[in-house]
Amino acid sequence: MKLAKKVLLVFALIVIIGGLYGMISKESVASLIAGVISGALLLYSRWLWGEKNLAGLIVGLVVSIALLGRFASAAVKDGLAMWPGGVVIFFSVVTIVVLIAAFLQEKKSASGSQEAQPVEEASVDDAGQDESGKAEAEEAEEEGAATTTEPEEAEEEKKSASGSQEVQPAGEASVDDAGQAESGKAEVEEAEEDGAATTTESEEAEEAESSEDA
Repeated sequence: MKLAKKVLLVFALIVIIGGLYGMISKESVASLIAGVISGALLLYSRWLWGEKNLAGLIVGLVVSIALLGRFASAAVKDGLAMWPGGVVIFFSVVTIVVLIAAFLQEKKSASGSQEAQPVEEASVDDAGQDESGKAEAEEAEEEGAATTTEPEEAEEEKKSASGSQEVQPAGEASVDDAGQAESGKAEVEEAEEDGAATTTESEEAEEAESSEDA
């Protein structure tokens, strides 16, 4: 592409200079107009090249073929002159060859890039599928771990509940034993108090009888 632009620029300058030469040497205004128009079209072709390659190719080829035919026919009639006829004919052929080669190369590279895009997209899809597969596997592992931990937690809760139930009767039994021991102590104390009361009553009775005897 860069080579095509350089060739078009050089050819446009040569054509414009050739038109100026024709006007100066032969006082031909037609040569000047033809040279300026042809050079402007070649510069326009250069500007199109890179944005609209097909349009640039068509404009460049039309101008180059027209100049080639004009100067080739003049060379056949009047003989080939090195300047400007020989130079214009040479650059016309070079420009035609370079433009066609550059266009074909650009088209080939564009088709190669289009073929490479599906491959890249396929690789991206494969990578996405691998990542999704990994994510699904991780989710399945997490779910499996959760299902295994749930029965263990249930068993632990059952064990803790059964342990608490076993501890509660033991605690109630100890409380009942303590209550029974306290009640026994209270009964013993009451019996002792009753015994002490009976002994004091008997002593008082004896004293009363002794005082009556006296």
